[in-house]
Amino acid sequence: MPVVPGGGVVHPPGELHEDKNGPQRSLLFRVRYGTDVSVFIKAWRDHPSWRPQPDDSADFGLPGALQAPAGLREVRVQTGGARMKLLVANANTTEAITALCAATARAAAAPGTEIIPATPRFGPAVISTRAENVVAGHALLECLAEHAGHVDAVLLAVSHDTALEAARSLLPCPVVGMTEAACLTACLLGGRFGLVTMGMTEPYRERIAQYGLTDRLAGLGAIAMTPPEALADPDGAAAQLRAAIAELAGRGADAVVLGGAALAGMLPRVQPGAPVPLLDGIACGVKLAEALVALRLPKPQQGSYAPPRGRASGGLGPALTALLRG
Repeated sequence: MPVVPGGGVVHPPGELHEDKNGPQRSLLFRVRYGTDVSVFIKAWRDHPSWRPQPDDSADFGLPGALQAPAGLREVRVQTGGARMKLLVANANTTEAITALCAATARAAAAPGTEIIPATPRFGPAVISTRAENVVAGHALLECLAEHAGHVDAVLLAVSHDTALEAARSLLPCPVVGMTEAACLTACLLGGRFGLVTMGMTEPYRERIAQYGLTDRLAGLGAIAMTPPEALADPDGAAAQLRAAIAELAGRGADAVVLGGAALAGMLPRVQPGAPVPLLDGIACGVKLAEALVALRLPKPQQGSYAPPRGRASGGLGPALTALLRG
C-alpha cells in the first residue's frame, strides 16, 4: 500500500506493522490498546540479516537482549496490564460489603480482568427499604458516572440490582446486575430456581417478574439475619442458609441463588452438602460481564436504552450532568 505524507493507516489494536517503501524501513509503528501491549518482531523479508537494535527494544519495551533468531519468522511478546477493567460498584456505603464483593469478584475473574471496587459517597449504610433503594439509586448513578469511559464493564454489587435500567441507558459499556446474572444462570441449570436472602423477599419477587422469570421461580426464602449480622457471623449465616436452601429444593428448585451482596463469597461454606447447585451473584455477574465485553456488541442507539441526549438537570454532580446532556 502507498504511504504518502498526511496519509493515515488504521489497523486492529495490539499489532505492530511495518510499511515498506523502498529499500529502507520507512514506517514502523505499534498500536496500544488499554494497558495491554502486544509486540511482534518479524524477519525483514528483503533483508534477512536485520535484527532489532537496542533502540527498537527500548522503544517497544522489550528486554534488551531479545533478538529474532536467524530463520525465525516471528517472536511474540505479551507485556503486562489488564485486558479488561471491571467496575464492581456497591450501592450502599458499607465499605466492608464493597471489599467482600471485590474479593469474590477477583476470585471469579479470568486472568487479565482487573477488578475496580467502588462505593458511593452518600446514601444508606444498608438497603433494607424501598425508600433506601431509591436514595441508593441516585448515589450509585453519581458514582458510576465518574467512572464512565474509564472501564469496560460494570457489575452492580447490590442484590436489588439498584438503578440497573438507568445505568444501562447512561453508560457506554455493558452493565450487569448481580441478581439478574445469577437468576439467568440458574435457568441454564434446570427448570426452576429459588432465591434465599435476608429480610424482605417481596422486592426480589418483583425484580424476578421484571426479568420475565416468574414461571421459573420455585420460591423465595429468607434467613433471620441482617447484612451486618451476616458479616459478623458468617458461620451462623451459613447454618441458616443451609436450612433455607434445603426447603427451597424441597419445593422444586433445581438451583438456588444466594441473594445479597453481604452473602458474596459464602458459596464455599454452603455448597458442600447442598442438594442443588448454588449461585453467587457476584461470580455469575463477573463471568457474564466478561462475556459481554468479549462479544463487543454495540450499544442501542434507539429505544428506551439509548443514551440520553440534551436532558437538562440541576443540582447533580458534573459527571452525571454530562451523561444526561449527552
